[in-house]
Amino acid sequence: MHHNDLFRTTFPIEGPEQKLSYRQSSLWIGSCFTENLGEFFHSHGFETMINPFGIVYNPESLVRALQRIISNSSYTAAELHFTGEKYISFDHHSRFSSEKEDQTLRDINTSLHAAHKMLKTASWLFITYGSAYAFRTRDTGCIVANCHKLPAQNFSRECLSLENMMMQWKNCLQKLNHFNPSLQVVFTVSPIRHWRDGAVNNQRSKAALLTLTHALTDAYRFASYFPAYEVMMDDLRDYRFYANDMLHPSEVAVAYLRDRFTKAWIHPADLPVLQTIEQLVIASKHNLRYPLTEESKQFLVAQLAKIEALKVHAARPKLKELELLFRQKLTHSP
Repeated sequence: MHHNDLFRTTFPIEGPEQKLSYRQSSLWIGSCFTENLGEFFHSHGFETMINPFGIVYNPESLVRALQRIISNSSYTAAELHFTGEKYISFDHHSRFSSEKEDQTLRDINTSLHAAHKMLKTASWLFITYGSAYAFRTRDTGCIVANCHKLPAQNFSRECLSLENMMMQWKNCLQKLNHFNPSLQVVFTVSPIRHWRDGAVNNQRSKAALLTLTHALTDAYRFASYFPAYEVMMDDLRDYRFYANDMLHPSEVAVAYLRDRFTKAWIHPADLPVLQTIEQLVIASKHNLRYPLTEESKQFLVAQLAKIEALKVHAARPKLKELELLFRQKLTHSP
């Protein structure tokens, strides 16, 4: 055993038999850890949609979002709330809020309809639970996805019932399977520690989410689990793998989690393509010290040539954004 292995408790991750490929589309929904993973795959050529309702942490709000996506029922003005400054939706993240009612509705419904279309044909749905704790409005008694920084006295806080979550999610998975029979669902529990809940309640919350997740993956063959929480807690159990707040995974830890996920979930035939695109992404962030030189121009032309080669590859990665970025840089060359 290598001496460094004495300070690690690594474990194998068994991915699903069916693997994610570039020819498939995926919808990512849930906490901010969903965005950590989803945005990586989007920037590396996979067809993805990420958080069409914005970041959502609690399972009950996630169920409501997915059921609304399935039904494709447009939101109406009656479902919005005016705070005195802006229009908000308690089902959505604040990025959908605006000073104009029609703009808020347009943004919400455009995203909803796009998500419905995506989910109908997607091969994968990735769901990240953040916390079993949620806020309930005192006036309507409804669980909200986001409090929008409204006064604390407007809400009560509770740990969602495991029994209710189980009932809601079993019903939701049955609807998802009926809506898109080929859909594969992947659950994960966010490794981010919700310290506002306190040390004990954070673990209580995670325990409820883990119990819910494993009950669902045991019950439905099309559902699987990626152990991001366990990797962070056991494989990377050292504060050097946390950001400065000691709650969020560091960039190194997120990269490691992505690597573990990639090796377990991505089709082996697509891994070389992913590695090539990763080199292109790194090149796209390269700060050209002398952008007007012939050397810089040749560098950009070489990157575009790699993209052209990938366009005819059987994997068919989505590289429009990356190509546009390089062409814009090239436009500023002589």
